This record gives sequence, structure tokens and C-alpha cells, in this order.
Amino acid sequence: MSSNKKNTSEHYLVGEGGISFVDLAIEKSEVTVLIGQPGMLVAELLSTTNLSIRDRFSYQSLACLASELHVEVYCGFSGLSQVPVELGFNKTPRLKIGVGPTAMYQNELRIRTKSGETLDDLIRKHLCKKGRRNLVFGLTPVFRESTGHHMHGFAPLAHINNAHA
Repeated sequence: MSSNKKNTSEHYLVGEGGISFVDLAIEKSEVTVLIGQPGMLVAELLSTTNLSIRDRFSYQSLACLASELHVEVYCGFSGLSQVPVELGFNKTPRLKIGVGPTAMYQNELRIRTKSGETLDDLIRKHLCKKGRRNLVFGLTPVFRESTGHHMHGFAPLAHINNAHA
């Protein structure tokens, strides 16, 4: 059976061995991000872009974009919950998206536009001048430092072996 339904989602894997950039300037209305290692190592996702103030990029324009995004996280342990899209400022304004309240487990984060328009259209509408061609706008993971706990996967082998001695 063939379907005429347009594929509206793009999928990414973030974590050890995964990608380090989630492209949001795409012709789809939804992005699914699988946090592929214990989420306790992924603190949040931060936006990054090649836009500047000359393109209309500002804290206010980013706030407008954030208000039109819906983010939810699914964890097999605790189910579905909403995640706020926050604004931060570190030399440039940035979107900050957490990985959910159950960050210790593998999570699936879904980012979508509230209106159903593509992410690229929404980003261009709020953040840049008409006619801008080479737009880069996406999310990069911010990792926490490993504590050496065996659940992090970075514990010294001696620590793991001695724990059962």
C-alpha cells in the first residue's frame, strides 16, 4: 500500500558515536532526537547559527521563534512530558532545550512547530532577512562531565572489577 502522506519528521542520534549537530533549518515540521547514551551525560541542547544582528537575529526574534516551538520528551521509564524552550545569552542569544526530567535514561526528544509549517520557514520568518540563502541553524549537545559511575560507561575497569570482589 502506498501512502501520499509527506514525511514531516527528521531523525537524529545524539550521544557517543552520534552526531554533534541537529540541523533545524530543514524542510520538515518536526525533528526527533534520540539521546543515545545515558541522558545524564547530555545536559541540554543549545542553538548555534551563522546569523548575526545584520540578519535581524536578536534575543527578541529568537524569543518569537521559541514561542512557536513545541518540545516533548519520551522516556520508557516515566512516559511523555513537555520540555520548555528557554532562552540564554552567552555572547549571542541561544535557545536552550533540556533533555527532560528523567535525564538518566535514554530519551526521545521531539521538536515540532506549533503551526505545522516547516522548521526552515519558521526560522527564516523570525530570524533572517528575506532572500538569505546559506542559513545554518541547529542544536549542539552540551555534555556533563562523567562522574566515573559505571552507568556512565566511562568508569575505569579496575573500579568495575573491584566492585564485585
